[in-house]
Amino acid sequence: MSSSIRAESGKARQIEKHKKIHEEAIEKATASGHKEAIKQLGEFDETKALHNDTKKIGLIGEINRKHTQHLDREKTKTEDKEHTATREKHQEDTMARQQIENDLRQQLRFQLEDGTKKPYDYMIGVFKVTLGKAKGLSEVHGIRTADLFNNLDADESGALSKQELTRYLKVRKIDLNSEQIDDIINTFKMKKMVNEDGDIMCEGFISCLQGRLS
Repeated sequence: MSSSIRAESGKARQIEKHKKIHEEAIEKATASGHKEAIKQLGEFDETKALHNDTKKIGLIGEINRKHTQHLDREKTKTEDKEHTATREKHQEDTMARQQIENDLRQQLRFQLEDGTKKPYDYMIGVFKVTLGKAKGLSEVHGIRTADLFNNLDADESGALSKQELTRYLKVRKIDLNSEQIDDIINTFKMKKMVNEDGDIMCEGFISCLQGRLS
């Protein structure tokens, strides 16, 4: 291949390269709404393609910068929309879960009041709802049965006294009177899950909360 042919071939490649740069600049300017830049670029001119046009080079650089800013803004908008959608979904899920929990607690309360559930079964049922161990609920992430016991065991003795149980039930707004709480403790006694002081042992309490509430 002669030098003149090689030169022409190289020139053609360079023109094609500059044409591609020009077309990409037009696309970016269009995407970012930079109409004035599109007007300034005009149509691609092969006769001027190999000239060192500093003005055009600067214009293309400005187009690239504005296009990058445009992409960043669009990305931020998308992320904001996704974040909003996720937050709204979380709020909807939380409200739906709260409604299910409230319905289950109300059902348990009705069963306690009509005598179909004893105080012990009512309390265990409410605790299982709290833990997510009830039909229609997923288990609450980060809350274990042992954690629930530790919240009740104020003096960290490893056992629950009547006073500790009463205090916790009151804080959690689980409405049981002293006689009903005595009935709960007696049920634990019958199950041989109390210590010599008559306090509910940790192992017994946790074992009663294993499995799901049907």
